Amino acid sequence: MKGKLYSASELKLRNHGLKEIKKFMDGLGVEFMLFDGVLLGAIREKNFIKWDWDVELAIRVEDIYDQVDTLLEEAKNSGFSIINIDLNYTNFKLNVFKYDTKYSILGFHQCGSLRKRRLYQYPAMFFENTEKIEFLGEKYNVPSPPQKYLTYQYGDDWEIPKKSFNANEYIEAEVFTSKGNLKLLNKAKNVLVKIFKKSISMFPKKNNLRIKMISTVLCENMVIVIFGLNDISTIISAVGASRYKDLSIISITDSDLDRMKNNGKLSLSNDISSLDKDTPVLVVMDLDGQEVELISFLMDEFRNYKNIRLLVKANPNMYSRHNSMRRILRELFEIDFVVKFIESAGKKYPKMFEERSLKPIFLEKTTALYENIDEETAISFITRNIQEKVNYPPGIITQVVGSFLLVRGI
Repeated sequence: MKGKLYSASELKLRNHGLKEIKKFMDGLGVEFMLFDGVLLGAIREKNFIKWDWDVELAIRVEDIYDQVDTLLEEAKNSGFSIINIDLNYTNFKLNVFKYDTKYSILGFHQCGSLRKRRLYQYPAMFFENTEKIEFLGEKYNVPSPPQKYLTYQYGDDWEIPKKSFNANEYIEAEVFTSKGNLKLLNKAKNVLVKIFKKSISMFPKKNNLRIKMISTVLCENMVIVIFGLNDISTIISAVGASRYKDLSIISITDSDLDRMKNNGKLSLSNDISSLDKDTPVLVVMDLDGQEVELISFLMDEFRNYKNIRLLVKANPNMYSRHNSMRRILRELFEIDFVVKFIESAGKKYPKMFEERSLKPIFLEKTTALYENIDEETAISFITRNIQEKVNYPPGIITQVVGSFLLVRGI
């Protein structure tokens, strides 16, 4: 927490978290370095800086990029909550939270003689020439010599404490890239997967059919906005397998939704300053019935964006006359959305699909993916409640459609 002075006991817990991260990073075979404020504290104070609110660790992005799923699983197993993750190769970052501390794993890519992130750049020699120092009972890699790095980062007077939360006041100008003016930090939000204080233990198994749906509509410079966290592992898998690297993922939390509603305006671009009306957007909703209200809020936004996809997990048991998905679907079709895919729920060949001679294009064990479904049929399927026994868990299915993808402007 910025502005707080941490006690000795709190810093001791912070050290426990750092040691836990070291343990699973060592297990993955990924070398990391103490960086930024934690390195400054290690050299100058021989401890964490009392007013520093986070711990930043640097890696070469190529060392971790193919192990992201494993990294997330290790963080979960170690009891960390995921704050956010940026999957962009040129700006990789994983923030995790434990012991009242944010720990950041920052990936830097090679660019000539530099190692860079979107906003920051360092001579590559800091990543090539390292040494080990002892810090609070463990040995850690640091740039060699660390004093040279600290001079580059904080200036010749780095040994003088500066209690400031404005990076312009303590970071040297050459550290920033051409995009690194701190006034542009808000624009960096368009590359974050913002999973605020939600544990990855909440994430279910990846949905392969939804991965296929998402993969077919991804494109360069797309922004993916996620409402609800239940399918985040599916999104990450689809993005990770894509040939497109300049993709942005933003997750809107329940608290974000409440804030937007209380302000009287819910918008796709409230917190994304670089998102304009020509930006290709994929909106993903997994909200246990609240998607009706949310789509209603966003209808004007949907009218304005030229190139938009909408992937929704269906919840027909939550729909009613006052929470009418039928009405919402008709409004979406009126503004030129069309049905691209429908995923069946619980059965590969639901009776209603067979009655209309619909054939799946992809099959999973108990579900299937269908295309070329007309609007009225889609409305009927998506909103239909059923009670049908099946010979596998949970023993009964209560809906025909698991999820659906609508597109506009493609």
